[in-house]
Amino acid sequence: LFVRLNDFINSRAISALSAENLDQFENLIVQDSSLEEVQKFMEEKVPDYPAFIAQVLVDFRKTYLGLA
Repeated sequence: LFVRLNDFINSRAISALSAENLDQFENLIVQDSSLEEVQKFMEEKVPDYPAFIAQVLVDFRKTYLGLA
């Protein structure tokens, strides 16, 4: 379940990035950046990141329970 949630969050977060930010994100991954660096990047680049994550979690719950 954790792997599914993590994949769900990652796909939504990547979709929320602009093309320019996506290029920067890809560079972080290629450079094997730490989880903390990736988290900080997402917090800076995705508007209202805490609310974004909260909504993604609600969406995942709905999908997982078959309510969506």
